[in-house]
Amino acid sequence: QIRELFDRLTNDLEIWADLSSRYRGDLFCGLFMEATNEGLDLEPDTVGMIGGRGLRLAFDIYDSVEE
Repeated sequence: QIRELFDRLTNDLEIWADLSSRYRGDLFCGLFMEATNEGLDLEPDTVGMIGGRGLRLAFDIYDSVEE
């Protein structure tokens, strides 16, 4: 989904550098896990896309335990 989001936006990193110098960019993800101790992997190119644009990556992680 992160790649799909970036596919719709400019790949010009100079534009991203300008934006990140003026604003604090934040990519926020909510993760809803199906099992306890479930993991998450980010591919190196996805991490590069986020970092190359000067964005922070934030997660809210929810476990599968029902209240």
